[in-house]
Amino acid sequence: MSKVFLFISRFWYFEALMKTELSIKDQLYLECQEHVEQRISNLQEMINTTQEAANDATKSSAGDKYETTRSMMHLENEQNAIQLNEALKLRKTLDMLSKVKKADMVQPGSLVYTSSGIYYISISIGKITLKKDDYFAISLASPLGQQLSQKKIGDSIDFNKKKIVIKDIL
Repeated sequence: MSKVFLFISRFWYFEALMKTELSIKDQLYLECQEHVEQRISNLQEMINTTQEAANDATKSSAGDKYETTRSMMHLENEQNAIQLNEALKLRKTLDMLSKVKKADMVQPGSLVYTSSGIYYISISIGKITLKKDDYFAISLASPLGQQLSQKKIGDSIDFNKKKIVIKDIL
């Protein structure tokens, strides 16, 4: 199965699921998944394009220019490969998220309602708006995620000189 077909299949699957009534957690998960899949697809396309351009470059009488161009393309591909590896790690992180509907403590996959906002503990992609409500997808490795980790309903933390109370955990 081609990568393009796989991406298109995932996209249509994502669109179909979004039209059905899903829980907020499921919708947030799908938003994160779509973000990661789009990033992977873009990086793979950039790597392929750069590689094709490097392969198509022909050696001219200006040999140094040719070598410099190929070297720059190689460096660009290395950077893209590093970013692709990070995006693949994010995909694995998403695959390991807890599917538990309600949790006693904040853990990966939790949806945490606090006095300062609603946080989806997953990967760090920032603000996600669903049905006019704002949610923040954050990683447990983030400073706020580290403080929220293993906290329970009713616990509070001090973050950026502000007291944040955990109201609910799903």
